[in-house]
Amino acid sequence: MGNLRGIHIALLICMVVGVVFIGVFLTDPGTTDPGPVDFDDTVRIGLTDEQRLDLDPSVSLPRAQVFFSDYRYVVGFYGVERTVDELNDPARQLQFGEPLTIYVTDYSSANVALDADGYPVVDNPPRWRTAQDLVYVVDSEAQSPRGETIIPFVDQGEATDFVETYGGTIIDWDTLRSMTFDTLDDAVFRETAMARGVDATSRMATAESLRERPIGAVVGEDVPTIQDGVDSVPEGTTVLIPPGQYEEMVTINRSVTLIGHGATISGDGNGTVIRVNADEVGIIGLSVDGVGDQIRDPDAAIDDPDTWDHNIELGYGHGDAGIAFVDVTGGFVADTEIDTPANGILLRDAADMAVTNVTIVGSDEWRDGFMGVMAMRTSGVLDTLEVTGGRDGVYMHRSHGLVVQDSAMTGGRFGIHLMYTSRTLLENNHISDQELGGIVLMTDPEGNAIVGNDVRRSTNAITTVGTSNYVADNVVTDNDFGIRINDHSSRYEFNTVAGNEVGILAGGFVPTNTVVRNDFIGNTRHVRMGFGPLQVWSSEGVGNYWDGAVGSPEDGVLDRRYIPTDPIDSRLDRVDGAATLAHSPGLTAVRAFGDTVPGLRTGVVDLHPLAEPTNPDRLDMLDINVSNQQEGSP
Repeated sequence: MGNLRGIHIALLICMVVGVVFIGVFLTDPGTTDPGPVDFDDTVRIGLTDEQRLDLDPSVSLPRAQVFFSDYRYVVGFYGVERTVDELNDPARQLQFGEPLTIYVTDYSSANVALDADGYPVVDNPPRWRTAQDLVYVVDSEAQSPRGETIIPFVDQGEATDFVETYGGTIIDWDTLRSMTFDTLDDAVFRETAMARGVDATSRMATAESLRERPIGAVVGEDVPTIQDGVDSVPEGTTVLIPPGQYEEMVTINRSVTLIGHGATISGDGNGTVIRVNADEVGIIGLSVDGVGDQIRDPDAAIDDPDTWDHNIELGYGHGDAGIAFVDVTGGFVADTEIDTPANGILLRDAADMAVTNVTIVGSDEWRDGFMGVMAMRTSGVLDTLEVTGGRDGVYMHRSHGLVVQDSAMTGGRFGIHLMYTSRTLLENNHISDQELGGIVLMTDPEGNAIVGNDVRRSTNAITTVGTSNYVADNVVTDNDFGIRINDHSSRYEFNTVAGNEVGILAGGFVPTNTVVRNDFIGNTRHVRMGFGPLQVWSSEGVGNYWDGAVGSPEDGVLDRRYIPTDPIDSRLDRVDGAATLAHSPGLTAVRAFGDTVPGLRTGVVDLHPLAEPTNPDRLDMLDINVSNQQEGSP
């Protein structure tokens, strides 16, 4: 009982503690009609359409910015329809308070038209206008990547002209506020990730054709060495390498394929063993060892030594490797094994690469080794890799759109490590026993999809930064930290977060992520968060499953909100009597008081906790037990 008394006292003390934090654009809630700010200075909510989907620069999608009563930052919304839904959402009102001033982009005098996809294109940038001063064209042909979109005008005549050309109906702001919309952000996230998977499958199918090239020479029969074969066969043919060990370093400057099932190419321990400088080169069925141990080339140089990338280029992009592709397109590596003290495969300025069924063995101590695959300014797909040891299983630097799928990384520093890299797909990878992190996003990326991965026994399973990431269907278990959320305007759904010391470590200053339909089970603490504004982890009446949450189920949702950062709720599954205290009149009163005081709206709250796990079959497969849900009041 003393434990619970201490918890209750701590909770009451929290009521008198103010919260101070730094954000994007501070406002004074008492200011009368503050002017609009630069949209880049707002805390943005919703998909970043222009960034995520690479729209034409002339496309100008509607936006809004809102000054709220209880939030000291200007909040930016993508799409008028998304803005209306957010303003009408009780969860957003609890989080930010009442809207004080709303600005919307005005397409009057912008000379707006619709392109072939229905996206609005303009000659002049839209201006910000107060929402109540505008009229809105709904149900027209205007589209955004989410579907139909609303076009605002301050000039009634221009709105009428737009309707005559593109259809629709003109309504005022009050009518618009009474409407509801399906903004489909979740669908866009999923469809974008699926499209990248389809592109990866297509790229791999194209690369497979390099297996079918006719044989131009057989080493040991037609030519004495592999290098002689590479230099002498016609382009578009194959150098066949019989089983055996070949002690040589190979440079490929022509479009050929090496096939050598059972053949080993051994370098002399100095430099890269196979260096590729030509397009559409295939390397299939080889074993490679004898790689040099240099992780940087002391003679490497680039044209602009004043850029930050120069240091990364020297330190990461010019080391020794089993196989290196440099400034090429359409390379293919398959069915190959590499033993290396440095890089396994180095890809620098390599486009449309395809790597599949490759085993890479690095150093036992990660500080002594380097990258399994080092990808710098590289696109394509890495499929069914098996990387053991070394520093990072896959390291990416400005390798936008690269796909890493169906691979395994064990025993390094990071499993998959992204720097300045956006729009990737990391799917169905199994990562374990990484000293610092399983999947790590760094340096402000956007639009990465982390889907269906299994990360275990690492310090940090998944770490995110940037914006518009999609993190779904992952299993993170037996880690110190399951997911470290430091991004914004991202979506987290259908993840299984189980058996970690901390399930999610949530960054606190930009609370614009959607976190729904995840299962939190058996973590020592489900969520930990520092100071910052309230984060609401439910949407459209759906939240997450929390092991130990209490309440009566109704249509699959518990009737009592769950606050995983609350000193009572966070102990419901671990402290005897916590469930009784959770229903006490005193705690109920404290929560009601906290809802009315902006400074006390901190932490994480799930307004609609789920009564059952979202992935029971996955839990059965993982042999994870779910405690019985406690129903009703004592």
